[in-house]
Amino acid sequence: MDFTYCENVEAGWEGIYCPCSDIKITEFSREKLSEHSAIVAWFHDDAIEPPIIFDPKLEKEWNSYHQNWKEKDNKKRYYEIIVDFLYEYENPDWIVHEITIEGMACGPVSDTDYLVVKKESLDMERCSDV
Repeated sequence: MDFTYCENVEAGWEGIYCPCSDIKITEFSREKLSEHSAIVAWFHDDAIEPPIIFDPKLEKEWNSYHQNWKEKDNKKRYYEIIVDFLYEYENPDWIVHEITIEGMACGPVSDTDYLVVKKESLDMERCSDV
């Protein structure tokens, strides 16, 4: 799948909002994500949060890919297998919307979320390629 990245991500206690998709997410839960019909799946860049996947075929292929990675004790980091999987997965009607939020805690921190969304939901003029 193709990737897009939105540079104007607002982050705060209220959630995230990206103007190129007009999707506002206040909580990364199956219930809240299912409120957005454009969202096919959500992946987070660490292994603590399992992905939320609404498409059965995508979920089956992710589970197989992820299991293969675990069994081989691959040296790739978790976020690398997410990116590799999503780049390799073919569906011309979907696009991966990469959202990175940076901030400060006890030093610089960042989190990246990967939303698989229906292409028709994005305003590509307001997004830029990764």
